[in-house]
Amino acid sequence: MTDVFSNESLQFLTEVRKRNSREWYAENKQTYEKVLLLPFQHLVRELSSTMLRIDPELAVMSTITKAISRLNRDIRFTRDKSLYRDVMWLTFVRRTKERNDYPAFFFEISPTAYRYGMGFFSASVKTMNLYREAIESKETEFLKMVADIANDGIFVPEGDSYKRNQYSGNVEEVAAWYNRKNIYLVANRNNIEELFDFDSLQKRLSTGFKSLKEFYLFLIESVMPR
Repeated sequence: MTDVFSNESLQFLTEVRKRNSREWYAENKQTYEKVLLLPFQHLVRELSSTMLRIDPELAVMSTITKAISRLNRDIRFTRDKSLYRDVMWLTFVRRTKERNDYPAFFFEISPTAYRYGMGFFSASVKTMNLYREAIESKETEFLKMVADIANDGIFVPEGDSYKRNQYSGNVEEVAAWYNRKNIYLVANRNNIEELFDFDSLQKRLSTGFKSLKEFYLFLIESVMPR
């Protein structure tokens, strides 16, 4: 099969980091399409049925900007002025203009590691306030849900936290989640060779995403218009 990840995929990302020029990219665009774009498109198609069972409103089109990231960077709004990224990812999020304010499932690779998970990444203050209100209204259920996630031992919560405590309760386990400026659950994998067994990779992502369904639906319900 040619539409699977390989050492060439990682080597291309390594070269992007080193070269990072329009001239180099133009000369190697066909390689990019073969070793990165096609495997990502294949993975989106393989995961699409799983994702639609989690949420029928998720967008599962295997195209750039819909589910698959661009390699080139929009340098107008970043401090990093390198033209191309040395990471690439896919996301599954609802078909909405307010994508940042809805939770998304993701999978990302770099030259030395990969990660996958689900959550908010650039949610607005309003959305995160709704998230905290949902925790307060369903604190017992929320505690059980995050305890189940912790017991699975696959995903850990990440995202910047407020330096000053925002939580008025006295449950320490809740405070760690409540005080996030953004919240997402992630599995960080350093065994990069796992990428090369496509069937096992697809099954790992599918199983992991399904295990996050309850938390995903909690986030969706917290941001839905009332």
